[in-house]
Amino acid sequence: MPISVSVVIPAYNASAFITETLDSVANQTRQADEVIVVDDGSTDDTYQTVVDWLSARPHFPGKIIRQKNQGASAARNTAIENATKDYIAFLDSDDLWAPTMLSTLASGISLCPDCVVVFADQGAFSDEGVIYDSFLIDKPLLHLPAIAMGSDFKVLENPVWGSLIYGSFISMSTSLINRQSALKTSGFDVRFKTSEDRHFWLRLTRLGKVGYFNKVLAKIRMRPGSLTCSDNLNLAANAYFVVKDLWDNRENYHLSQEELNETEKALTDCEISWLYYSARHSFIKYMANVLFLAKQGKIKYLFNVKNFLASLLPGTLLDA
Repeated sequence: MPISVSVVIPAYNASAFITETLDSVANQTRQADEVIVVDDGSTDDTYQTVVDWLSARPHFPGKIIRQKNQGASAARNTAIENATKDYIAFLDSDDLWAPTMLSTLASGISLCPDCVVVFADQGAFSDEGVIYDSFLIDKPLLHLPAIAMGSDFKVLENPVWGSLIYGSFISMSTSLINRQSALKTSGFDVRFKTSEDRHFWLRLTRLGKVGYFNKVLAKIRMRPGSLTCSDNLNLAANAYFVVKDLWDNRENYHLSQEELNETEKALTDCEISWLYYSARHSFIKYMANVLFLAKQGKIKYLFNVKNFLASLLPGTLLDA
């Protein structure tokens, strides 16, 4: 049975790139049934650029929603709530799809209707050229037990929590999800500015199967000022708070003992990473975060001499 697809594009100050992104949607061999751009309080010409692009294509099934700036998670949630189709395909406002993106992912749903998410590989580029050709090539996903279903398509045999808890290997711009399942999760958690995708995927994948195509179907654009290029301390902090939230609410997810063990281990890894980058940032930041963890019973971090000295002597060999 054919499925219907809404394409969701959150946009913030994206006027320089969004027409190219929309062109890649319009050039799909399997056309979208609905395209929703959410202008998340842009201060540039994003809104008018999209309006002009849509006006020049009166038969294109697109619309734009404006809202106050709340972040990409809130913008995606707005689009999910306003979507009218069965499945959601995410695309960031500066990324580009291969022409067969939607047709390929839709074929995955046809092969596995129980999948709550089907996704593919991606490459990355910047103004200077190619950054990487494959995101999945070194990810644990490719080593997980899976059932082959058609050319290049596999459905994972087991829940992905134990692997995904360490970091997302599902690309936002190459994913197709079941809308009703997304609504059951209450969407993206707007408290998190990075690692919010990991938080969302972990909750979503408790509701059904996961399938993927081991082929590159999109290119993501990496540029200064984008979340992808955020500093390491902010990334580490967000990763910690995401995993901590999942750990604190673990009873909601009906985890196996093995999954609980992996979550606890991932939380420890996040704590170590967060403090490492805190120490390389400043003494004040490091001590504040050490004391934060100590108040939660993690007093062992009070005695990390190397991090302590690195916070006092930034730029030394201790930073290596």
